[in-house]
Amino acid sequence: MAGEEEPCVEMGPEEFKESTGVTAEDWRNALSKVVPAVVVIHTTSCRAFDTYSAGSGYATGFVVDKKRGIILTNRHVVKPGPVVAEAMFLNREEIPVYPMYRDPVHDFGFFRYDPGLIHFLSYEEIPLSPEAACVGLEIRVVGNDSGEKVSILAGTLARLDRDAPRYDKDGYNDFNTFYIQAASGTKGGSSGSPVIDSQGRAVALNAGSKPSRSSAFYLPLERVVRALKLLQKGRDSSTDGLGAVYIPRGTLQVTLLHKGFDETHRLGLRIETEQIVRDASRPGETGMLVVDSAVPGGPAQHLLQPGDVLVRVNGKVITQFLEMETLLDDSVDHKIELQIERGGTPFTVDLPVQDLHSITPDSFLEVSGAVMHPLSYQQARNFRFHCGLVYVAEPGYLLGAKVPRHSIIKRFGGEEISRLEDLISVLSKLTRGAQVPLEYISYKDRHRTKSVLVTTDRHEWYGPPLVYTRNDSTGLWTRKPALPPESPLLSSGMISVEQGLENCRAPPGAGEASLIERMCQKFNRVSADGVTSVESSFECVAELQNFHDDSDVGATKNQIEEDSSGDSIVMANFSLDEPRVEKPEDSTSSENVFSGDYQGSAAVATNVSVAERVIEPTLVMVEVHVPPSCTLDGVHSLHSLGTGVIVYHSPDMGLVVVDKTTVVISASDVMLSFAAFPIEIPGEVVFLHPVHNYALVAYDPSALGADGASVVRAAKLLPEPPLCRGDAVYLVGLSRSLQATSRKSIVTNAHAAINIGPSDSPRYRATNIEVIELDADFGSTFSGVLSDEHGRVQAIWGSFSGQILDEIISGANGPNLLINGVRRQMPPIRILEVELYPRLLSKARSFGLSNNWVQTLVKKDPIRRQVLCVKGCLAGSKAENALQPGDMILAINKEPITCFGDIEDGCRVLNQCDESDGKLGMTIFRRGCEIEMLVGTDVRDGNGTKRVISWCGCIVQDPHPAVRALGFLPDEGHGVYVARLSSGSPAHRYGLYDRQWIVEVNGKRTPDLDAFVEVTKEIDDGEFARVKTVKLTGKPQVLTLKQDLHYWPTWEVRRNPYTAMASKGDSRAINPSVNAMAEEKAWVEIGAEFKEGGGGSTAEDWRNALGKVVPAVVVIRTTTCRAFDTESAGPVVAEAMFLNREEIPVYPVYRDPVHDFGFFRYDPGSIQFLSYEEIPLAPEAASVGLEIRVVGNDSGEKVSILAGTLARLDRDAPYYKKNGYNDFNTFYIQAASGTKGGSSGSPVVDSLGRAVALNAGSKTSSSSAFFLPLERVVRALKLLRKGIDSCTDGWGAVYIPRGTLQLYDLNLKPNCSPSTTSDNSRKEKVTLLHKGFEETRRLGLRIETEQMVRHASRQGETGMLVVDSAVPGGPAHHLLQPGDVLVRVNGDVITQFLKMETLLDDSVDRKIELQIERGGTPFTVDLTVQDLHSITPDSFLEVSGAVIHPLSYQQARNFRFRCGLVYVAEPGYLLRAKVPRLSIIKKFGGEEISRLEDLVSVLSKLTRGARVPLEYISYKDRHRSKSVLVTIDRHEWYGPPLIYTRDDSTGLWTGKPALPPDSLLLSSGMISVEQGLENDRVPPDAGEASPIEHMCQNFNQESADGVTSVESSFEGVAELQNSRDNSDVGATKDQIEEDSSADSPTEEKMEDLTSSENAFLGDYQGSAAVATNASVAERVIEPALVMLEVHIPPSCMHDGVHSQHSSGTGVIVYHSSDLGLIVVDKATVVISASDVMLSFAAFPIEIPGEVVFLHPVHNYALVAYDPSALGAASVVRAAKLLPSPSKTTTTPQSYTHSMSPLVGSQAPPPVVEQRVAEISYSVLGKKFNDFDHGVLKLESLNYG
Repeated sequence: MAGEEEPCVEMGPEEFKESTGVTAEDWRNALSKVVPAVVVIHTTSCRAFDTYSAGSGYATGFVVDKKRGIILTNRHVVKPGPVVAEAMFLNREEIPVYPMYRDPVHDFGFFRYDPGLIHFLSYEEIPLSPEAACVGLEIRVVGNDSGEKVSILAGTLARLDRDAPRYDKDGYNDFNTFYIQAASGTKGGSSGSPVIDSQGRAVALNAGSKPSRSSAFYLPLERVVRALKLLQKGRDSSTDGLGAVYIPRGTLQVTLLHKGFDETHRLGLRIETEQIVRDASRPGETGMLVVDSAVPGGPAQHLLQPGDVLVRVNGKVITQFLEMETLLDDSVDHKIELQIERGGTPFTVDLPVQDLHSITPDSFLEVSGAVMHPLSYQQARNFRFHCGLVYVAEPGYLLGAKVPRHSIIKRFGGEEISRLEDLISVLSKLTRGAQVPLEYISYKDRHRTKSVLVTTDRHEWYGPPLVYTRNDSTGLWTRKPALPPESPLLSSGMISVEQGLENCRAPPGAGEASLIERMCQKFNRVSADGVTSVESSFECVAELQNFHDDSDVGATKNQIEEDSSGDSIVMANFSLDEPRVEKPEDSTSSENVFSGDYQGSAAVATNVSVAERVIEPTLVMVEVHVPPSCTLDGVHSLHSLGTGVIVYHSPDMGLVVVDKTTVVISASDVMLSFAAFPIEIPGEVVFLHPVHNYALVAYDPSALGADGASVVRAAKLLPEPPLCRGDAVYLVGLSRSLQATSRKSIVTNAHAAINIGPSDSPRYRATNIEVIELDADFGSTFSGVLSDEHGRVQAIWGSFSGQILDEIISGANGPNLLINGVRRQMPPIRILEVELYPRLLSKARSFGLSNNWVQTLVKKDPIRRQVLCVKGCLAGSKAENALQPGDMILAINKEPITCFGDIEDGCRVLNQCDESDGKLGMTIFRRGCEIEMLVGTDVRDGNGTKRVISWCGCIVQDPHPAVRALGFLPDEGHGVYVARLSSGSPAHRYGLYDRQWIVEVNGKRTPDLDAFVEVTKEIDDGEFARVKTVKLTGKPQVLTLKQDLHYWPTWEVRRNPYTAMASKGDSRAINPSVNAMAEEKAWVEIGAEFKEGGGGSTAEDWRNALGKVVPAVVVIRTTTCRAFDTESAGPVVAEAMFLNREEIPVYPVYRDPVHDFGFFRYDPGSIQFLSYEEIPLAPEAASVGLEIRVVGNDSGEKVSILAGTLARLDRDAPYYKKNGYNDFNTFYIQAASGTKGGSSGSPVVDSLGRAVALNAGSKTSSSSAFFLPLERVVRALKLLRKGIDSCTDGWGAVYIPRGTLQLYDLNLKPNCSPSTTSDNSRKEKVTLLHKGFEETRRLGLRIETEQMVRHASRQGETGMLVVDSAVPGGPAHHLLQPGDVLVRVNGDVITQFLKMETLLDDSVDRKIELQIERGGTPFTVDLTVQDLHSITPDSFLEVSGAVIHPLSYQQARNFRFRCGLVYVAEPGYLLRAKVPRLSIIKKFGGEEISRLEDLVSVLSKLTRGARVPLEYISYKDRHRSKSVLVTIDRHEWYGPPLIYTRDDSTGLWTGKPALPPDSLLLSSGMISVEQGLENDRVPPDAGEASPIEHMCQNFNQESADGVTSVESSFEGVAELQNSRDNSDVGATKDQIEEDSSADSPTEEKMEDLTSSENAFLGDYQGSAAVATNASVAERVIEPALVMLEVHIPPSCMHDGVHSQHSSGTGVIVYHSSDLGLIVVDKATVVISASDVMLSFAAFPIEIPGEVVFLHPVHNYALVAYDPSALGAASVVRAAKLLPSPSKTTTTPQSYTHSMSPLVGSQAPPPVVEQRVAEISYSVLGKKFNDFDHGVLKLESLNYG
C-alpha cells in the first residue's frame, strides 16, 4: 500500500460515548430499581444431557417482562436437558419457573413464571439496552455471586470485541459472537446477572469469568432482544399464553473467528479486497470473519476450509458476527452465496442454511441408568463428529465402567448404529441378562473403535427403557415407553435379587436341567421363550429336590494326610471340618481329551510349586458390579474384582468363598471366570457373613459344560493343625489374566487382631477378627488363599467357617433360599454384637486387673497374652445396655476367654442349648470391680440388607451394622437411614444428604421402612414435605423438599423369601390448591434498605473521609499464650501499631460471648507524635447500594483500602469451622470488597468517614466479604464507657448484660402441650435462623399466622425466626425442636435477631414467654433467660502442659455437648498422644468428672508417677467413650498445676496454685531427670535394696517421703553393682556351640518351676516361643526382649528432637537381683530427658525405666530398670553376648556374612575379666538371623 492514501480511522466514537457525571446517589437510585427484579435461580438438572451432568446448583436471573413473567439468564442455567428450577425474589418469595427457550449456540435463555404468585414485592422489569454498552462505561453486576443471593460488583467495560470464552474442551462453549470484558471479578453463582449502567439499564448479560483472575465475560444483548421480542409476540398470539414459540435460527455448521487485517494479510487476503472491505464497513473496523472449522457432515464440510476469509454474503460485505447471524436466521432453509478468498484466490460457494434447532437434540433414551441421545451441534463441533450420532451422556449401569461418557456408539448387537432409533430397535429384540457386543469410539481416541460386552439388566434393578421428549409449552420432558409391549426385554421374567433362579422355572419337558443352567443359557443367548410374572415367588420350592450325596462330606483327617503324602495330589469336594477324598475322573478318555489337555495347563507349563498346580483348578476370578440404584450399606465402589476359591462343587451346586471387599452386598451382579477352564458364567450371592470377611457365591456347575465341570474342583480345606508362627505357607491367587500366582512365605503372626478404623461413610469393616501376617505378600490389592506345600488350603481371609458350609449343604434351622432350584435352609448366626479389641495383659495390670486373673488368662492362652476389651456395642443390640466401652471380658460361663474365637464358641453353645434364653454369663472387669452379668446375643442371617426404597432420589434403608456400630440410633424410634442420593434429584437440590436418619416426615414418625412408605404415600407430586433428620453426630435438623414423581418416582427393592423386586411408583396428578394468601395481596414496597443519601459522593468526599479514618486505624499484633476454647478467646498479649509506626501495648477489656466483636484498651498518653480522631459508629447508615471502603491491614499490608457496595443486610452469619468459632443468632452485611487475612476488625466506612459495619470474614475463593452490624457494638461501647467512668481508677472490669435462652423450668400453656416432662436441673441453649415466609409455610406455619406476622412486622419483612438447634443439657430438646417457628415473645411479634437479642439482654435471670408453631400446631413455653457470661469460661487449669477448662457455649453448640463439661483445649504432656484436642473428660481415677473442680479434686489425691485410668469422648466419635492410662509427671518436667483466671480490669490472666499445699502431688518426692537413681539415695535402714527399686516403689505407690534435687548426675552410678557372672559374657565359641545343642539354651540352673509359688511362671516361661513353630534362636532370645515406649516432654525438646513419642525393641544385656540394663537404639531413645515404659516379652508387666547412658557416637543407649519390680518372675533374662572370636581362632564361614563392626578391630580381652561397658552393633535384627543358637554376636567389646 506504499504511495497510497491510507484512510485515517477514528477509533472509539461508539465505544467511548458521552455521558454526564455519575454520582453515588445515581447508583443508589439505579440499584434500588434493579435489585428487586434480580432473582436467585436454583436449578436441578434431573438427567445428564449433552454437555452437562446431572446435578444441582444456583445462578442468577432477572425479570425482563413482568407482565408475561419472563426471566432472562444464561443458556447454561436453563440447560439443554431436563431441568427443574425455582426463583427466589429479594423478599424470599420462591416460585417455580419453567424453561421456555434456550439458544442453541449463544449463552442465553429464558424462564417463565406466573407473575400472580408474587404477592409481597413491588418490582419492575429491567430494560435491555445493548446500544448503551461502550468502552469505559462504569457498570455494576448485580447477582447471586458466590451464592450470596445479592452481591454488587463494580467494574468498567474494557472491550466490546473479545473472542467468546472457551470453558471446556468437552463442554459448552459459545462461538460466532463477540463478548464484552470487564474486570469485575465475578465468580460462581453470578451467571445470568444483569450488567447495568447508572440508569438501571441492562447493557449486557454476565456469562463467565476466569477463576484465577478478575476478568469477567458478558454476552452482548442484541440477539437476546430479538429472541425476547419473538417470545413476547408468540406468547401474545397463543390462546393460553403457554404455547411453545419457534424462534428461527440458521446455521452453516461453520465456526468463524474475527481476525485483524494484519492476520488476514498473512492468510493471503489481497490488498484491493481489504480496501473494499474497509470502505464498505463501519468506521473503525479492525478485521474480517475467517473460517475456523466446519463440522463433519455439515453443509460446508467440503466447501469451506480453515483460513478462508469471508468477504461477502449475498453480495454484501460482512465483517461482524451480528450481521452474519441476522442474515442466517432470516435465511433458514434457503441458500446463500458466500464470496471467499483462500490464499489470495477468490471464489464463490452456494450453501443451504440449516435450521439450527434441527441439530439440537430434544429427546433422549434412558435405559438402566444410561442416558443416550443424538449428538448435538455443540459436541459435534467439539469432537468433530457428525451431528445426530448416538451419544452417551451418562453410561449408567447399562454401560457401567466399560463405555465412558461422551462416547459415540457405532455398533450394538452386531448392527450398525447411526441413529437413536437403531439402538432402540436392537434393544427391542433382547432379553433380560443378554450379553451383547457393543462398539464405540471416543473423541480422545477417535480413530479406533473399542469393543465391549454389555449385559442387559437381568435383576430389574431399573425400570423399562423410556424416551423423554422436551415440551417447551410445559417446561417438562414428557416420557413414554421406548419399546413395544411385546419386546422380550419387557416380557422376560425378572431375575431375583438374591439368586436369580426361581423365576426361570423349568418347563415340564426340561428334564433335570437346573435352573441356574437355564438362567445361564438365557444369559448367553438371545431368546424370547416364555413370559413370567414380574412378582416371582417360591411357591413351587417344595417340589424341587432337596437332597445331596452324602459322599460330599466325610473323609477323615487321616485320609487327607494319607493323600497328601503321595506324589499325586487329587482334588475333592468337602467341608472345612470334614473333608473327603474324591477319585478323579480318567482324563484320558475321549470325552475328556480337551479337558485333559487343559487341566492345570497354566500351572504345568510353568516352573511352579505343587501348591500352585493343585490350587489353580479351585480358583475363580470374581467380577462384581453393584447397580447405582442399590448402593446401600455404605458401598463406595460400584465395581470390584477379587480372587475366590471353590469350597464346594457337586453336580447340582457350586459355592465360591470370596472376601467382602470384593462382594460387599448381595444386591450385586456377579460374573465368575474360572482359572481351570476358559468360561465366564453368572453367580449369585447366597450368604454374607454378618461379622467375618467372607461371602458365598453360588453357581451352576452344569453351566460349565462337561469339559469345564471335569476340571473345576473344590479346594481341599485343612483346618487342623492351625497355622503357627514360623510355619511355611504358600500364598496363591490369580492375576488379572487368570494366571495362578504364588509366593512362599513365613507366618510371622498367626493371631494378629485386625484394627480397621471407621470411615467417614460407615461401611463394612472387619472387626473381631484375627488375621495371619506373613513376611512377604503381593501387596494390599492381591487376594488369595494360604496353603501348605501340598496345596491344601489352610486359611481363607482369616475366618472362613466350615460349619457354615456344612449347614448350607446339609441343612440348618434357618430361612429358606433357593439355590439352583433346590430349597436349602440357610444357617442363622448367633453373634455378640459388640466390637472388641485386645489389650495386652501388661497394660491390663496397669488398669487394675488382678494378678490372679493375669495368671489365669496366661494359662488359658500363653501365646496371645491378652484380654478382650469392649470398644463399643452396636446400637440396638441386646448387649447394648449391659456392656460398656472399656469393659474387660474375663470369662464366659466361668471359662476364661482370650480371643474372639472364644466368644464365638460361647455363642455356638447357646445355639445347641434348647433352654437357653440367648444370654451369655459373663465375668467382666469394669473400673476396678469384677462383675458377673448376663449379656444378650443376637441372631443374624447371611442375607444382608433385605429392603431399600428410593424416595425423591435418595436411597433409604434400615440402619446397617456399620451404622449401628457407631453406638448411636436416634431416639425417635430409630428412623430410616439415608444411604445415598442421586445427583439432580430433589434430595440433592434440598440438601437431604446421605449419612443421616429420617425420623419424621410431616410430623409423623418413621421408625421403620413400613411407616416411611405409609407417610410418603400421602404426599402428592409437587408437594413440599417437612422432613426431620438426625445426623451421625446426633444433631437434629428439619428441612423441606418438593416431591417430584415425574423425574424421580418412588420405587422399592425388597428381598424376601420369595423374590426381590423393584416396584416403581407412578407419578400422581398435582392437586390444585387455593392459596389463601392470594385473596388479599398485600403489596409491600421493598426498598427500606435503599435509604436516601445526602447527595452524590465525589472522589474528594472519599479523600476527605479517608484522611480522617486512616490515622485511627491500627495494626494489632496478638500472641495467644495458651490454647483455649476455639483458640481465640484465651490469654492474649497484644500491641497496636499506629499509622506513624508508634507501637503501644493494648489490653483486652471485653469480648462478646457470641458475636464477633471485642475491645482492647490502651493509654492515649502513649501516642505522642500522631494526630488522630476516633471513628464514629453509625450502624443506621448501612443500606443496600451504599458505597463503602474497608480500611485495614488487609493481607498484612498495614494499611489497605478496598472498595465495595453493600449488597445485603440480612445475610446468615458465616460458618467458618465445624470445631471453631462461628457467630450465630445475628444477620451479617455482605459486600464484594474482596477482603483477605489481616483485615479482621477493619472499619467499613462510608463517604462521611463513619463506620457502618465491622469487617469480620470473607470467602477465600471469591470477593465476598462479611461485615458485622454495629448495633450491639454501640450498646456494649456505651456500657463500657459508663462503667469505666464510674470506676475510681478508670479500669475496673465492666459487666455487660448478655442473655441467652436457658431452657429450664419449662411450663407449657394449655392450648397445646407435647407429651414430655421437664427437669429443672438441666438446661439447653437455642440457636435461631431467619427463614423466609416460603420456608416457614413449608414448615407448617398457618396462613392466618403468617398474615398476622406480616401486618405486625416492619415494612418489607421477609421471614421469621426458626429454631435451628438447641445445645444439649436437658429436656428442652423434647419441647423445642428444629423447625419450630417463633411467633411471639412476651406477646410481641418478633421476627428479627436484633429485637430478640435486645429483649434477652434486658431479661437476664427473668422468665419470658414464647409462642411457637410446630407443623401448624401452636403452643407456648416459659423460658428463663440465662446470663450468657455464666456459660463462657473465664478460667482454665494448666497441668503438665495440658490446658483444660469448662466447655464453652461456642463448642457446646458445635459439638452438641452440655456446657461446663471438662474440655481439653490442649493435651500437653499429661495427656500426650492419648487424648486428642477438643475431647471431653468423663472419668478420671475412677471418679465421674462433670466439672473442672472434680478433676482438680482427683489430681490432689495423686502422687508423682501415678498411672491413672481416664475416660473421654470426642465429638468425632461422640457415642463411645475411650479409656487410656495417664501418667502423672514423675520427673517434674513441669511446675505444679495452676488455675488461670481472666481479669478484665488488667487484661491479664492471673495464675494461682490449683492444689492445696498438702496435696500428695506437690509433696511426693521428685524423680530425677537423668536416671532417677542418685537422687533417691538408699536410706540407712534400707538394707541392700537398690536405688532403682526405691524409684519403682515410688512409681507404684503413693508416698510423700522427701523431695529430691532437680539437678541430677551420675554420682551414684559407681555405687551400682559392677560385677557379673562370667557365664553371662565370657563363654567361648565352643561353650556356646555346646550350649546350643542342649535342650536348655543357658548354663544357669533353672528354678524348680513345679513348686507351688512358681506354678504360674512355669507355665509362662518361654511359652510364646515354645508353643509355636519357632527356631531355637527365637525361643532363647525371647526372654531378653523388651518393648520400650518413650515419651519426651515438650518442655525438654532439645538436641533437635523431632518426635515426642517413639517405641522400639530393646535387649536386656544385664539382669541381676538389683539392676537390669537394656540396650536400645537411639532412634527410640533420643535424649535422656525422657519417660520410658518397659513391657517384657517374657512376662506380662509394664514398669518404668530410666535412661542411664547415651553413647555420644554410636547408635545405642542404656536404660535401667529394677528387677524387683517384676515380682518373683524368673523368666526375664539377659541375652548371651557373643564377642568376636580371638585372632588365633579360625572364623567359621557362618560368621563372615555378618555386619561389619562400627569401631576399629581389636583383640578381645580375657574372658574372665569381661565387663559390659559398651556394646557396638549394626542392625540387631540382622544378628538374630545370622546365628541359629540365640546368642548375640558382639562385633567388638570396648572397656572404659
